[in-house]
Order: sequence, then structure tokens, then C-alpha cells
Amino acid sequence: MKKKGMLYVFLCYLLSLNSGITMSGQQFVLLEMKTEFGISNATMATLSSVQLVTSIVMVLVLGQMMDRLDLKKLIVVGGSISLSGMLLNGFSTGPAMTAASFIVASIGSNITMAVPFPVFMRVDPDHATRHVNIQQGALSFGAFGWPLIMAVLVNNFHLNWRWQYRISASVLFFIVFMFAVLKPVKRVEKEPEEKKSGAGVTRLIFSPMFLALAATLGSYMFVEIGVLNYAKQYFDLGLNDLLGASLCISVIRAGMTITRFTGSRLIKNRVVLTFSGMTLGGIAALLMAVFRIPVYSLIWCLIFGLAVGPYWPTLFSMGLELNPQASGRLTNIMMLCNSLGMHIGNLCMGTVVDSYGPMNVFYFIAAACGACLVILFVAIRILRKKGHIPEGREWQLSHERFFPKHAAWIR
Repeated sequence: MKKKGMLYVFLCYLLSLNSGITMSGQQFVLLEMKTEFGISNATMATLSSVQLVTSIVMVLVLGQMMDRLDLKKLIVVGGSISLSGMLLNGFSTGPAMTAASFIVASIGSNITMAVPFPVFMRVDPDHATRHVNIQQGALSFGAFGWPLIMAVLVNNFHLNWRWQYRISASVLFFIVFMFAVLKPVKRVEKEPEEKKSGAGVTRLIFSPMFLALAATLGSYMFVEIGVLNYAKQYFDLGLNDLLGASLCISVIRAGMTITRFTGSRLIKNRVVLTFSGMTLGGIAALLMAVFRIPVYSLIWCLIFGLAVGPYWPTLFSMGLELNPQASGRLTNIMMLCNSLGMHIGNLCMGTVVDSYGPMNVFYFIAAACGACLVILFVAIRILRKKGHIPEGREWQLSHERFFPKHAAWIR
């Protein structure tokens, strides 16, 4: 990979780092925002989920654009729109203004969060999977460290929640400026490849193998958003533990960061990695619901983050590998399912918290982990039956070794 390509990849890492700062910061200030506006969890979740409509629209608009247009310009345009939304919320005077800012910022963030994946496939296709893992690790790192910084700013300097968006906007401005001065992204081909027709890509998108992968991403986001959005209330309102409320999101993100950088190296078999991770994550959520002890609950948070960290990047890179030439369109569809799972999870969990309290919501999260495992199992069965599991030992589940009595049925 040339130096300019390395710079593009590095800036994509920075863009994801800022996305992590923005997402975790929003999760951190959600309670303060809700308290100031005097609205319920369900209403706050609805306010956050207005972004879903823009996500659907952006998928329809971007479609084939990401495979054909200059990705640098898309990042600059998307970053500028997202920047405008952040500033709008940074000076918000009420729920209506915040809702408008969520819509504007969502339009831009749908671009800035999706474009790095086709950039990796375009400038360094040989190492795209590694870049996806590092990119997600950077996102988790930003999400891990930022709540700690925000806790200091809020508790020691008495800054209100609007500063979260003002600071994120400043970081994003620098990144967008750096992209603006670079030359356009050029595709690097390993060797001449046969390009699939648009109809072929459409068939791929609506095929059972791709829809199954997309469904697993959506179901995972349902789980993740439930934990990250309501862990703080679990400690603050449920346990009356201010320290735990300040640390919980960072602890979860720290666990995700560690295993996103190291998980795929420790466990080569990606089927085992995803199944075992979600199983352990569900057990950790159940322990939080049953044993409501401050120090131990932070340990369960860490275990949850360590367990589910590699789940998303592993399956996302699998989707991109189905057709690298159409990585832009595949990215858009997977990001749409990602948004659907996130916003539906936000709405459902917000309603559960209002009805049953922040302590009992983790029973529902544990059940959602179980449902996620079922969807993943179905997805893997479809992929194997259709013969679309990629070649390589890491995808060959040694069921004869682990489940000798049920090997034929699993196969």
C-alpha cells in the first residue's frame, strides 16, 4: 500500500475514533439531557430514533454511489453535514432543536460511518479485514476513554451536556479538513477481476446468505444499544453508585477495544469466536440482572465488553468478502440493518425501563442475547448449506471434535 493510501486508512481510523467519542458521549449525557427536558425514557428513545428514517433514505440515496464516486468528497460532504448537526445540538434550547440536530447529524454520520469500509477495499484489498478490526478497535477506544474525560469535565468543571457536541464538532472539523486537502482515492487492484453485473449484486443482496448476515448485525446492535444506553441508569438510579455510573460505559468499551484488537488472533475460528462471545455476553447480562452489587456489576460489564467485542467486525468483514467490488452497496445495506437493530432496540429498551425499571431491563437484554444466538445459528446453517462459507480453516467449525454425536445435524 502506498503512503497516500496509508494516510487515507489512518484518517479513516481517526474518523471512527471520533464516531466512538460521539456515540459514547451521547450515551453518557443521555440521562442529563432527559432530566433537563423532563421527558420519559421512551420519549427520549423516540427522539433518538428519528435518525432511523434518515438511515433508510441514505441507503436509497447512496446505493451505488459509494462504488462509483470519489470517496474523499463523500467523506467531506458527510462530515460537514454531521458537523452542522453537532453544532445545532451543542447550542440546543429544547427537545425540538435536539430532534432536528439528530436528523441532520444522522444524515452525515451515515456517510462517515459507512465510507471507511469501501475505502479499505479500494486502497488495500489484501488487508481489508484487518483494517475493519482496527477501525472498530479505534471506535471502541474512543468510546472507552471519552466517558472518563466527560465525567471529569462534568463533575469537576461543571460543563453541561451540550459541551459533548461542541467538543466532538471541533475534532470532526480537523478530520474533515485533512480529508479535504488530500487527492481523490484511487482503486488498487490485486489483479484483474471479473466484475459482477448490477443484477448480480442485487441478487446477492437479496440472497439468504447476505440477508442472514445482515440480520445478525441488526440483532447484535439491539443487544449492544440496550446495554450501553441503560448501564448508567442501572448504576445511578438502581444501585445509587455514582462511581459505577461514571465508569460503566468506559469499562464496557475497554473490553470491546481489547478483544477487537486481539480476539481474531487468539481464536482463529470465526464461527467459534462469534458463538462463544455472544453466549458469554448473555451470561454477563443475566448476572447483572440477578446479582445487583456495584463492584461485581462492573466486572459483569467488563466481561460483556470482552465477550462481544469481535462479534460485529467479524461478521461485517464476512459480508464485504462476498463481493469486494460491490463493497459500497453491501456496506450500505449492512449499515441499514445495523441502524434498524440499534433504533428498534433503543425504542424497546426505553419502554422496558419505563415499565420495569433500569435493573430489570438486563433480563430482557439477556433474552435478546439468546435470540441473537438463534439468528446467528440460522445464518451459519444457511451459509454452509448454500456453500458460501469462505475457504479457510478459520471458518471450518470442527463439530466432529466438539459435538461428535450431532456432527451430521450441525453440518
